Amino acid sequence: MLMNSILLGFIAAFLSTYFLMPALIKKLKSADITGRDMNKKNTPEVAEMGGIGIFAGFAAGMLLLIGLNFRSTEIISFLGVLSAVMLITLIGVIDDLLDIRQLVKTITPVPASIPLIVVRAGEKIMSFPLIGSVNLGRIYYGFIALGITGAANAVNMLAGLNGLEASLGVVASFSVLIAALLTNNFLGAAVMACLLGALIAFLKYNLSPAEVFPGDSGTLLIGGAIGAAVIAGNMERVGVIAFGLYFIELALKAKSGFKADCFGKEKEDGTLEAPEETGSLTHVVMNAGNFTEPQVVAVLTGAATVFGLLAVASVGM
Repeated sequence: MLMNSILLGFIAAFLSTYFLMPALIKKLKSADITGRDMNKKNTPEVAEMGGIGIFAGFAAGMLLLIGLNFRSTEIISFLGVLSAVMLITLIGVIDDLLDIRQLVKTITPVPASIPLIVVRAGEKIMSFPLIGSVNLGRIYYGFIALGITGAANAVNMLAGLNGLEASLGVVASFSVLIAALLTNNFLGAAVMACLLGALIAFLKYNLSPAEVFPGDSGTLLIGGAIGAAVIAGNMERVGVIAFGLYFIELALKAKSGFKADCFGKEKEDGTLEAPEETGSLTHVVMNAGNFTEPQVVAVLTGAATVFGLLAVASVGM
């Protein structure tokens, strides 16, 4: 029964996003909510703020699961996760429209952790390497805020290429989904199934040449949803390992003083050239050979898959 529910949540999320996106793309363009594709020679205008479509699918799947399991003791946690993701998507929409300063943008996801704190998601007893299990007490609520904010900013940090954010999100959410299924964690698996369905549908319109960008509404949503799932499902270790690629990106961005972006310059042969001031994993791949934009995305998705496999392998350790 639970597996059937998870599958239905995935299907509902996929279909909702898939069929909503064409109308949403048209509406965004007519409202002049667009961004420049910086990795193309003529930098064409592309519809932005596609995260709305991802959230619509995610919410459809989650609401279906809540309806199918309305007697479940986990309903409160479901509502807490859905509320947190809704808040973080709204924060992303505001950022897409108002272009919030980077420093402010870094801390704006914090309020999205409030629903999870209110429903007391997760367990206060956490296991740390070399230390063992520790009861964090009320400090744990600070970890919830830190986890949601960190996960949201991580996805927002490694972004800017057609299909990159959604592809990495697919790998991370699928890894957490498998880990949740292996541990009979219905809540974590259900949330990740809904996100996975919405992201796979979104990729149809986001892969190069992209018809729509996720925008901050999409990147913050992806990170926030995964963060919420691992917190509410007590899978913090799995989540940290699955996000391994983002930690490497953080180190590179820190080395550049957080001034570098992820863009490249398209050459005559269609491959991407890294800028003089590098500071991203995308630039590392560009400098490693002659890669087109889809190939750069594929290489990074493969690297993320390695961390995803390690995350799944960590289950039961």
